[in-house]
Amino acid sequence: MPPVRVCTEGDCFGELELFGVCKTRTAKVRCDTVCVLRVLSRKSLLDAVRRFPEASAQLQKLVEAHGYSRLAVQQELSKMELLQGFSAEFVQTLADRMYEQPFFFGQTLIEEGEEGHHMYVLVRGEVEVWKCDVKVMHIQAPAVVGELALLRSCCSRGTSAQLC
Repeated sequence: MPPVRVCTEGDCFGELELFGVCKTRTAKVRCDTVCVLRVLSRKSLLDAVRRFPEASAQLQKLVEAHGYSRLAVQQELSKMELLQGFSAEFVQTLADRMYEQPFFFGQTLIEEGEEGHHMYVLVRGEVEVWKCDVKVMHIQAPAVVGELALLRSCCSRGTSAQLC
């Protein structure tokens, strides 16, 4: 299975569990090289917040924004016709295993003809869908994109999507 994400110098990970957004880790992290890490425990975070109460409101906003994103993902997944009949726990597990990834104006999410390995829940923003260099659809958040190619992993994607 290919990695979900490759971290490089300066990247931060593990914050979802630290901030209490997730009760358990959502991925395995494995070092591919000798790594030097700086580690922050939940106890140390809470001690720092007690010393700097103004930081508490900012952290709360971050947690709420991520919570909104997770809730939006869960709601969109539960609406998908393809997932009807699956248990709420299964849908929640899918939502928990998704990670947030920003895309920028003009950046391509899905390339026409590529094999599909990811499904996207568009939480904020808009994308355009193109087929043979012709715009065929404009999608606004919240929406699910790329689910058919993911579920039919033997097929290649027939369209491409780009952030607008």
